[in-house]
Amino acid sequence: MLNLIKMELYRLFHSTSTWILFFFTISAAVFTVVMTKIDVSGMASRTGTGAEQAGEQEIDFAFGIYTETKEEWADGEVLFSELLGSELASGMFLILVTIFVSVFVHAEQKNGYLKNIAGQLPGRWLLALSKLAALLVWGVCMFSLLSVAMAVAGRVCFGRALILDSVGKLFAVLGGQFLLHMAFAVLLMFLCTLSGSAALSITVGLLISCKVTALLYSLTDRMMKSVFGRETFDSGRYAIEMNIAKYMYATEREEIVPMLLSAGVILTAAVCLTAVVLQKRDVK
Repeated sequence: MLNLIKMELYRLFHSTSTWILFFFTISAAVFTVVMTKIDVSGMASRTGTGAEQAGEQEIDFAFGIYTETKEEWADGEVLFSELLGSELASGMFLILVTIFVSVFVHAEQKNGYLKNIAGQLPGRWLLALSKLAALLVWGVCMFSLLSVAMAVAGRVCFGRALILDSVGKLFAVLGGQFLLHMAFAVLLMFLCTLSGSAALSITVGLLISCKVTALLYSLTDRMMKSVFGRETFDSGRYAIEMNIAKYMYATEREEIVPMLLSAGVILTAAVCLTAVVLQKRDVK
């Protein structure tokens, strides 16, 4: 098992796509901070903005990729945990996850990697665990790069207005979003392994990243209301992309725990299903 993980990590760090996405992660972080600075400057120059309107914000799930700029940032203080949480909730990072996972997982099927080592393994299902380890390492690297890039760009753009608040709060944001994003990554790993093609995982990943799935959840809720009379039914409550967008707003344990539990269940189920597919499918 250890040798499998070493092989996956070797492939990970010797893959061109890994370093390209590292570059795009840093670029996206700098770009969003600069655009946020422009938005904050525009808010500060308008009459009636600032803390007086901070309480009027609502959680908006418009389709597409967007980064929220909080009204209170115009008053001169930008909390780094909120700035980072806004970036992670935007959906932009989900697109990078979609591209990387689809390319990385499909590459082993395309270049004959599975065929070469399948006969040497006591069980091909072990490949699911080694891929999971590689994705977790990649996720840690990406989150670290994103955090450092945003911290540096934030200091340049906002100066002393950027405040590093509670370290505990910062790690809570990173930890929760890391689990949610890795659940999404492993789900795409399963889809790519199941289909044997990157097309399905890329298509599904992009639709989820842009929250187009909100239409499906809305239709399901309407059906449950009309057919079964379930007024409070919320089909998107445990959806990964919705929880990623809502996580920065969650302040109570009753809100956070279901999000993390659903991510853990999805991650575990996707790994198990990937293991079953790899074990049962004939290697070509």
